[in-house]
Parts: sequence; structure tokens; C-alpha cells
Amino acid sequence: MPNLINLNNLKGAYRLKNQGGDFAYFYNEKSNNLIVINNIDDEEIRDIVDGTSQAAYMYLTNKLNIETNLTVIWLKTEFDSSDFILIEDVDGKELFHLDLIDLENAVLGEYKFDKKFVKLINGEAIELKF
Repeated sequence: MPNLINLNNLKGAYRLKNQGGDFAYFYNEKSNNLIVINNIDDEEIRDIVDGTSQAAYMYLTNKLNIETNLTVIWLKTEFDSSDFILIEDVDGKELFHLDLIDLENAVLGEYKFDKKFVKLINGEAIELKF
């Protein structure tokens, strides 16, 4: 497992802070942003990134580059494409020590993974279309 996540167009150092089950937590201290990504090795992480459409990927990395207090849950679905949930105005430093179930309980509220790309603001799910 890499200690840093290295993604095209992503600025700043995202360091591995926690790993549990099939998820790894990468945290950027300067921006207080957290990326929670499924799965656990370089090849699987690359597969998830490559499974995200170019427009969605650029939107996500640009947001991470310019905004603070963001948490992203990024995963590969059973249908071989990648989805993400972008949660705004959360303290990544308070979240990276949690296991995935506790993290989801803390940030997702009632959201149930029913859209491909989602932005959550104050518990409200906004579907992102690319």
C-alpha cells in the first residue's frame, strides 16, 4: 500500500492515515481534505480512478485542489464503473481514524448510494451530471 496517493491533476500530499477492510484513507493536512478509496493497492486504486469518467474525475480533483474540508468516498461498483460521494464542510482530521461504517454514519446521514456522482451539503444529496 502506498503511503501517498499519486493521482493526475491532484495537488498536495495525501498521506495514508488509516486502512481497514477494503478501504484506505488518504488525508491532506493543509486542506483538511480526506479521500476514502476502495481498494487497497496501487493497481486497484488506478482501476478505480480509470473507471471514473474524465469530466467527473477533473471536477473532483479540481474541487480537492481549491477547496477545504472535503471528504470523498470513492469506490468501484459491481458494474465495473467508479462512483464517488463528495461531502462538503466536514473535518477530515476528525474522520480518518473512523472505520468505514462509523465514517458513513457520521457524514452520509440518510443517503443510500443511489446515484453515480453525488455532492452532499448539510445532508442534502445533489446529483452531479457529467
